[in-house]
This record gives sequence, structure tokens and C-alpha cells, in this order.
Amino acid sequence: MVAKNMQDQMNTFNSVVKGNRAKETDPQTELSNYWINRSEEILDRTKTMDTAERNMIWRRETEGWSGWAGNREYRAMVEDTLSPLPDKEAKEERKKYIGDSLVRMSHEDRDFWFKDEAHKQPSYVLEHIEPMFDTTTGILDGKNLEHSRINQTFEIDNLMSTLDLSGLNPDVANEIHEEHVRLGIINGYTELSVDDAGFISVPMDGKLSRAMHLPDSNNIPDSLISQVDWMPVIRRHISNNITKIRQDVIESDNTALRALRANISNPNIRPEHRKSIIADYAITLSDDPMKDVNKGIVEVLSADLKQGKYKSAKELANALFLFQDEVWNTLKERI
Repeated sequence: MVAKNMQDQMNTFNSVVKGNRAKETDPQTELSNYWINRSEEILDRTKTMDTAERNMIWRRETEGWSGWAGNREYRAMVEDTLSPLPDKEAKEERKKYIGDSLVRMSHEDRDFWFKDEAHKQPSYVLEHIEPMFDTTTGILDGKNLEHSRINQTFEIDNLMSTLDLSGLNPDVANEIHEEHVRLGIINGYTELSVDDAGFISVPMDGKLSRAMHLPDSNNIPDSLISQVDWMPVIRRHISNNITKIRQDVIESDNTALRALRANISNPNIRPEHRKSIIADYAITLSDDPMKDVNKGIVEVLSADLKQGKYKSAKELANALFLFQDEVWNTLKERI
């Protein structure tokens, strides 16, 4: 016995040295073979029975069938053989049953069926349902893309809500600011800010860099989606901020204009600027433009007269005529 064990060990050693290792067992293949062997045993045991009874016993005893990767064609062949229908009709019946069942399912349920059951079907069934698989996959991919685009739009809306855009340059067109935001986001930046000159910028290499210098996506569909889906959201936020900024600028200008109009006779205001102040105030802020224009002209000439600028009534009349002409020409330009 000892000698035999030693001989077995030597044989194993020689096999390893010569490279003749024992073939490793493939668990999946073994599992497939197990069910095929079991099926054959059942078929052999029931070969004298009528087809219906034989089919019932075979199905009951192979209920836990597995190892599909290596035996699905075999199982389908047996099922078709045990069918009361001729082989060709049995195959057609199987295709029809599965096809009709899939048609009645929702796209989502059909997709789950393909994931759970398709690997159990023989090749002739897979060929039959392949167009339905392609259609279902296309529809679901489209729906998933649509949902992804919607969710992405929500994310961009939330991102835009967190940005401080109060420093945007009001003299730059909205569309330019919008495009800079899009370029920043499509390049993966979520920390957008506004630099000292009022342009959208992103953090790059430890400092701010204007988003206008970023490239668009090389992926054309991504670029198109960003322009179709993102821009309306970006536009709304940019427009709201620019509108407020410009309103603030206008209000600031109006405040300055009121102060200038109130000091129209101040000698520090150059004569060539007075006509613009009177005209701008009349058009922009006055409740009675005609009355205010005449009032402004009188105030300016009265101040000049007090300072002894005019030596005669004729000189004053000439100055009045010239100044009125300048103011009205300025009004025409403004209008």
C-alpha cells in the first residue's frame, strides 16, 4: 500500500514536471452536464410512457434546471420533442407564445424579462425576438436619456441659484455671459464666479481664468444638448441679474442727474455740459419737460447774468437765443 502511494505521488510529480497537469474542472460545464445527464436518465426511464405523462414527469423532475449557458439548446430540444405537436410546429408555438407575451408587457417589464429569461431561450427564439429587444432597448435608452437631461437641467438651475452674479458687467450682452456660463459647466466647473471686470470665471491653476477661453465639448451631441436644454435655464438667471444690475445703474445715473440738475447754475459745471443736463433731465425725469427746459435755460442765464457775464440786453438776448438753440438740438439728438 505504501509503495502504491509513493508511486502515485511520483506519477503526479512527473506529470507536473512534464507540464501534463490534470485538466481543471469548469464548474459551469459540470453543472450543465449534470442536468443533461439527469434529463437523459429521466427520458430513458420514461421511454415506454405516453408523451403527455412522460412530459409531465420530465418537467416535474427538472424543475430546478440550471447551467443554462451550456444546455439551453438541449433543454429546448427536449421540450420540443416532448410536445404533442410536431417538431416544427412546437418551435413555432414556442416563438409565438414568447413573442405574444412580450408584446403584452410594458417596455420596462420586457427589459427585465430580457435580463432574467433571455439567456434560457434557444437560438431560434432569440433570433425571433431580437428586433423586439432592439426596439425596447432603443425606447428605454431614449427615455433614460430624456430623464437624464431633465435631471441635469434641474441641477444646473440649482447651481445657477447658488452663484453670486451681482457683479456681472451690464455693458456686455446677455448672450455673451450666458455662453461663458455654458462653457464653464460643460468643461466640468461648478465653482463659477464673476471677476473684477464682470466676466464669468473659473478656478484654474490656483487663480481665476475667464470662461470665455474654455473650449466647447468635442462631443457634438453633448454640445447640442447643452445649448438646447441648459441655455433657457442659464438665460433666465443671467437675465434676472443683468436686469437688476442695469436698473441699479439707471437709478444711480438718475440720482446723479437729479443732483446735477439741482446745481445747474453752479459755475463748476462747464457751459457745454449744461445743455445736456437740462435735456437729459427733461426727457428722463421731468414731469413737465417743456416747462423744465425753459426753467433750466432761465436758471443758467440768470446765474451768468449775476456774475456779470453779459454787458447789455442785446448780448443777453443773443446768449438766450444761442443757448435755447443748443438745448433744443440736444433734445432732438436724445429723442
